Amino acid sequence: MSGEAMEEMMHGGEGMTMDDMVANLEDLEGEEFERAFIENMIEHHEGAIEMAELIPARTERPELVQLGEAIISAQSEEIEMMQGWLRDWF
Repeated sequence: MSGEAMEEMMHGGEGMTMDDMVANLEDLEGEEFERAFIENMIEHHEGAIEMAELIPARTERPELVQLGEAIISAQSEEIEMMQGWLRDWF
């Protein structure tokens, strides 16, 4: 599976690829950049959580299950932090 196909799968085929996200940020600065960066990172993290939630039903490898649990925990905490920044700053 290509990197772009993986990104489309991660974003449900509806969101932007990582390349699209980076391209959209390149011409932004200041608050406009900050807000767009945070919003894109939230979307990216949500995609990672969606992928990680698939792991337990599709593999018996404990290393992958443990990785999925770690991804869900860390990314969820970061989403909450970034959502707080959006509320506080914008």
